[in-house]
Amino acid sequence: MTHKLKLTGFIAAALITVFAFFAMAYGEISSHIDTQVNSYQNFTFFSATTTNATSTNLAGSGGWFNIAGAKKVEIIVSRGGRVQPNLGLSRFRIQVTNDAGTTWNDFNRLIGSDVSATATSSITINAATSTVVVALDLRTDTFQGIRCIVLETTDGEHTCSASANF
Repeated sequence: MTHKLKLTGFIAAALITVFAFFAMAYGEISSHIDTQVNSYQNFTFFSATTTNATSTNLAGSGGWFNIAGAKKVEIIVSRGGRVQPNLGLSRFRIQVTNDAGTTWNDFNRLIGSDVSATATSSITINAATSTVVVALDLRTDTFQGIRCIVLETTDGEHTCSASANF
């Protein structure tokens, strides 16, 4: 009887080991992107658009900025009243992707130049001709790319660009 228990225990342990081995999930690299080193780049998403805009939806310009490997990224947004009256507001958002633009998510850690450096998810310029510079808080995240979205209320011209240090 002792041999049967030992044999049963051995078979059970062997089956558990085999099952655990085959049930494991193994990861793999799904994509590899070579990144730049020691360079600085500027990118214009859109300039002086007079309507709502998403940079990846603009024909002939815009698109998304590849920031893979960036150490620092700054966003420069502005609102003007050169052509149209300047009574409304512009709300800018930055979205991020890690799959070459298939999936976009709002980035909610834009850091302004105020003393508190409170993170925000959008930049609003209200009834003013103004330029605002914010940074992407990349201390805990990395992304392949970013795009810019502006929602306009009433009127105005809107510009969105970015600079990255690799």
